[in-house]
Amino acid sequence: MPGTMGDVIHQLDGLRPLIAQKAGQLIARAVARLATDYHDRAVIFGAEGQEDHMANAYAEVQHRIAEMASTNGRDPEIDTHFEVVICTDGHHAVMISFTEHEDWFTDLLSLPGASDFSYWDGAGRPEEVTAEEWSNRRRTYQRILSRDPHGRPAGCGVTLVFQKPLTAPTPAEILREVPDLETRARRMARQSLLADWASTVDIDQMSPEKYMKEMMAAVTRLNGPDHVEAINSKAAMIAERLPDLDEKSLTGCCEPAVLDQEEVTVDF
Repeated sequence: MPGTMGDVIHQLDGLRPLIAQKAGQLIARAVARLATDYHDRAVIFGAEGQEDHMANAYAEVQHRIAEMASTNGRDPEIDTHFEVVICTDGHHAVMISFTEHEDWFTDLLSLPGASDFSYWDGAGRPEEVTAEEWSNRRRTYQRILSRDPHGRPAGCGVTLVFQKPLTAPTPAEILREVPDLETRARRMARQSLLADWASTVDIDQMSPEKYMKEMMAAVTRLNGPDHVEAINSKAAMIAERLPDLDEKSLTGCCEPAVLDQEEVTVDF
């Protein structure tokens, strides 16, 4: 992007409201997905009691964010981390972004004069980029990263952090992100069929590691083409039993509608 360091920082600051809005939507979508799963499992599997699904979902999101921070791990569904390192290079600034979300990176390209300057080792160049331009990008990044003894982008320029403090989404914001009925039914269909598999496994004869390995293998098979028809059939039956969601239902007020688990089975 052309301009001085100050010019670029000023332009980036203008993106803060948009990134904050997207971060809020991301958290609301994660809470909505989790709360919906809690609710639908209670309905389909006949769970007892009335739970505040929204509160439980938000608590899980908070726990996952804390775990992600402590382990330096990845969890794209709830990761609102977005940093941009600005490095000066002549009359231009080269910005290196760190985010799990491609569209957030794309927002940088909306800034005046900004253009994609991506480069990576170990892979071929994009067809739309000439060999000369690709080499120029490689040399530019080598020159910039050599400013830090360890080649760290953060040591080569100024870092802007867009992440805002986590705030709980409102019920209205959560309800706007609730999955549609088809998505809900298919998720419950998979969970129902996986529960059928789990009921056939003698857990006492397995180590936790072996059970987890077997379960992941079952999930992989369940997501394969051989089980599409079974999932579709189970989802169609479940969809008839799932109610529309509102604030009341997502705070735990739901009536169980137990499925006939013998209606659809699969061979794992």
